[in-house]
Parts: sequence; C-alpha cells; structure tokens
Amino acid sequence: MANFDELISRLHADYPEEQLRGKAFERVCKWFLTEDPYYGQEFRNVWLWDEWPGRWGPDISIDLVAETVTGNLVAVQAKCDTDIVPSKEIDSFIAASSRPEFTQRLLIATSDITK
Repeated sequence: MANFDELISRLHADYPEEQLRGKAFERVCKWFLTEDPYYGQEFRNVWLWDEWPGRWGPDISIDLVAETVTGNLVAVQAKCDTDIVPSKEIDSFIAASSRPEFTQRLLIATSDITK
C-alpha cells in the first residue's frame, strides 16, 4: 500500500499539468472523505462541485461539498501544491463559501505553508 507522499508524487508524475492534477486530487479527497474511518462517519454525502445538486455555477474555488450526518453543508477546497497555497486562493474560497447554505469550511492541502 502506498503512503501519502507516494500518492502525491504519483499525482505529480501522472498529471504534470496543474489543472488536471488538481482535478485528480479532488477525486482523491472525495474518496478520502467517504472512506476514512473518522470522516466517513461524519459525512453522509460528498460531492465533487460539478456533481452537487445545489451548485449555482462553474467551480469558483469550492471543489467539493460534503453533507454532515446532521444535514449541514461543508464547503471543501482541495489544493495539491508542491510549495505554498497562495492566500488569494484561500481568500476566493472563503468568499465563495460565505453563503448561508454552508455552515463550515474544510481545506485539504498537500502543503502546510501559506503565502
């Protein structure tokens, strides 16, 4: 079984284009949120943005939407960056997810550094 670092290396090797790598990482995040022992019990539904029935337009920084077992919606941003997550991208995620239907936000990133 591969570890997380091997998975990220594989994503970078298989998807050298940032946009395609990002879309692949979003699918990994969906799998993780549904299969992880903790998150799998927290969420009853997890959708990619394009699958979510409540979406109001194209992807605008919200990559996934997760529905908790209590019915609350969580906006999720998935970032597969090698170095930093630019603060402007975090800002756009916060702005896009500031709608009343979302009660929480979740950032899943491969980097722990923001700039």
